[in-house]
Amino acid sequence: QELRERYKKLEQKLEKTQIELGEIGAIRMERTKLNGKAVALEETLREADESIRNLSKAERELELAEQHIAKMDIDKAHLQEEVRLAEERLNKLHEDNEKLNQENNSVFE
Repeated sequence: QELRERYKKLEQKLEKTQIELGEIGAIRMERTKLNGKAVALEETLREADESIRNLSKAERELELAEQHIAKMDIDKAHLQEEVRLAEERLNKLHEDNEKLNQENNSVFE
């Protein structure tokens, strides 16, 4: 009788141990899945950091391009002013040339 009770207790303990081992296995599987997710998240974070760096670089390049465009606009305005002044000088030269031609014509007449 006593042996049967001890045997029954041992069977119960074995059953309980097997349940606990099953739970431990499930916990290990969950931990493995979570580790996999953590690795994937780390990779996603690295990619996000790289994207942020690329975006920052692109923003700096855009800023430099905008500064270059602004400088070109200033240069264009200066060139347009130079062209305007040159046209004024050319018109004045044409007028002076026309006057000289008229004077020459009147001298020869």
